[in-house]
Amino acid sequence: MVPHTSRIRSSRLTMCPACAISAASRSNSLRDKAISRLGFAARRGETPNAYGILLHAAVLLYVGIWLIFLILPAQDNNIGVSPLVAVITINVLGALAIAILPKRRWGFANAGLRQKTPVPFVIGAGACAVLFAVCVNLFAGSLLLGGWEGALKRLSDGAPYLHSPFFTAATVAWLVQDHRWIGTASARRRRLLDAATLGAMWFVSTLIARVLLADNAEAFFGWQMPVSMLIGFAFGAVLGYSIPGSVRDERCRPSAAAFTLPLSDFQASSVIPQGAEPATPVPSLATAGERAVA
Repeated sequence: MVPHTSRIRSSRLTMCPACAISAASRSNSLRDKAISRLGFAARRGETPNAYGILLHAAVLLYVGIWLIFLILPAQDNNIGVSPLVAVITINVLGALAIAILPKRRWGFANAGLRQKTPVPFVIGAGACAVLFAVCVNLFAGSLLLGGWEGALKRLSDGAPYLHSPFFTAATVAWLVQDHRWIGTASARRRRLLDAATLGAMWFVSTLIARVLLADNAEAFFGWQMPVSMLIGFAFGAVLGYSIPGSVRDERCRPSAAAFTLPLSDFQASSVIPQGAEPATPVPSLATAGERAVA
């Protein structure tokens, strides 16, 4: 077993060139070439394409929202059920894209080598998702209801749900970080944790929306309240199980045998074979004291 200090030293030795290569490379291809020159094989194409993930999410969202409206009656609105389904789908898909695409492209949206969650990005993704939803509602109202008054009417109807894009984008931006659930070895268990987390957020988001929409206690405690919350949890859990785990780069996850190699590759004299005596005995404190007295 390698001592803890050796593990730390080995981690720093590998982190320094990794940081230098990442900082000096202007693109992924240049970074991979630099890694190859050091003797490492850069593995590409093993993670799903981000646009493919979003396309899968779009189909899942559109079909799922239609199924929800078959169970629960649609809210009172002036644009019709079909346009409402499209608006909700675009809002949720936009929140997912805001959380996923920057993480795949830019360093500020990644935990990095030090595995620290980029909190400003998580909060910023939620805020941008709300702004995106506001623009979608204004555009839909202006197009379907006519003019600025129609835009404001649609925004007013959708206002009780504007917190939902924040919940979705911020939670997904937190979940897609490569070090999330790093202590969990099973990929299936990590996806279940993703499902439970996003499902819980949608559960809370649905509860807030129902509170804002309820005109009285009877409406709040009616049968639609628990059913809508359970549907929100189930739908969020399905998205959580399918999306964040596909976005994370699992190649960065350390294996059980991580940091078990000796440091002999870096320092020829740093490792003494087991049972062998060092060539030059190391003086003890007692010996040093005797020399000082002499």
